[in-house]
Amino acid sequence: GNILAALHTEETFMRGGGIADYSTKAKAGELSFQFDNVVPGVYAISVMQDKNENYRMDMEANGMPVEPYGFSGNDMAMGPPVFDNSKFEVEDQDLEIRIRF
Repeated sequence: GNILAALHTEETFMRGGGIADYSTKAKAGELSFQFDNVVPGVYAISVMQDKNENYRMDMEANGMPVEPYGFSGNDMAMGPPVFDNSKFEVEDQDLEIRIRF
C-alpha cells in the first residue's frame, strides 16, 4: 500500500485532502517527508497507510479505522481526532515532528 500524509489547517482537518499532500509506497521502518514553503500559521498533519490503495480510510461497521494512522501531537484517544490535540505552530524556522502509527 501507500503512505498518505496531509498538512491541514483547521478548516481542512478531517475533511479529505489537506493544503499540501504527500504519498509514497509503504516500507518497513521510519519514513521521512517534508512540506516546503509553508506560510506561518497553525496546522496539523494526518498520516495513514492506505493498504488497499483506494485513497481513503477504511472503517469497521462500528466506525473504527482498519488501516494504520497517526496525527501530529500523537493523540490516540478514542473517538474522532480533534484539531486542537494535533495542532502545531509554524513560524520562520524548520520543524521536525514525529508521528506514531
